[in-house]
Amino acid sequence: MAYYDTIRNPSTFVKRASSERMKNFHFLHQLKDWKTAVSSWDREHLFACRLICSAPQRRLPLFVEGNFYPVHLRVHECIRRLIMGPPNHATLADKWEPQILKQYEPDTLGYVWAALAPFLRAEAANDQSSTAASRRSTRERAIPERFGDFESSTDYQIGSSSPTGRDSVASGGSSIGYTEKMSAPLLEDLTIRLASCFIRCVLNYAEPLNTTPPFIHFRDERRAYSYAAQTTRFFEAIDDGGVQLFTNGQMFQVAILEGKRTFQTFVDEKPTVSDQVLAQMVGETLALGSDPAGFSLSQSDFITIFTVAHYVKFFHFHITNDFMEKFETCSIVDKEACFLEADSTDWFDINSKGHREEIVSHLLALVTWAVDVARSN
Repeated sequence: MAYYDTIRNPSTFVKRASSERMKNFHFLHQLKDWKTAVSSWDREHLFACRLICSAPQRRLPLFVEGNFYPVHLRVHECIRRLIMGPPNHATLADKWEPQILKQYEPDTLGYVWAALAPFLRAEAANDQSSTAASRRSTRERAIPERFGDFESSTDYQIGSSSPTGRDSVASGGSSIGYTEKMSAPLLEDLTIRLASCFIRCVLNYAEPLNTTPPFIHFRDERRAYSYAAQTTRFFEAIDDGGVQLFTNGQMFQVAILEGKRTFQTFVDEKPTVSDQVLAQMVGETLALGSDPAGFSLSQSDFITIFTVAHYVKFFHFHITNDFMEKFETCSIVDKEACFLEADSTDWFDINSKGHREEIVSHLLALVTWAVDVARSN
């Protein structure tokens, strides 16, 4: 089972760490093959970082407890149209960027649909390929059977979701369409581009024109962070972009973006967060929190926006000062010591109206939370 789906509390952590003979962070540091790049981290690093993952929820507790989610989603017209989706959604896969930009204004909105189109084309090609394969197999066997790996996107479930329809979002789970295999593999850059276009569209229209600092915007360029460990060795991390806040002449990191081309791990035929990706996000969080040049907005609460193709999941990592001081050397089976805590949301599908509304709500909550933190510091 994936770490993300199983390590829910200190007792389970200690039990699994003991049975799998895991080592603490200090021990891993001393190994000759110590991985300085967090993109190479795996399951043993998650145990070494003492991570506890709560079950995914529809909304992040950090934003719920602080009342940061909008009560009534009164948004700019551009954001409203982003939530509603393209009127001619069925033909989006057949169009290319120049056609899409001329049809959907403003350009900010057009770029979102242009970035979504490659995924719709790939899924349509997969649908056609699977249908053709099924027909060939049916003719060959001459008996009615179910063939191929394709499943209807309206019935596919992720996580704790139920097949209640493509545009539904229920508390505790969300139904999203997902095709495991595409006829032509897409680049990770397309994932990042779609997420960045969507996030930018929301952030750019979330605040009124006459707003005063702090200003929040999306950052395209990747940033590198270094963790200065208690020992002489260290590790480094590079994100895929992020959300920044500018105030008093200084830039602070609000959220990190991490994107992947496709899902890497499945549990009961449903995609989940792989140990490698989760370890990478944890490493990025620790590096950002400890790097003096990282300028993290919060020193205890860190947000990661994780995206795979056109699916989005929000993470909140909570790190205390006590944890940072002790986690490297404390015993791996000490359940009384501090843990790194992670909350996360269900998967949200940019290709679904109800899920787009949830993504927008989370981004608006992120803005409200960030401004509140900045003004209280």
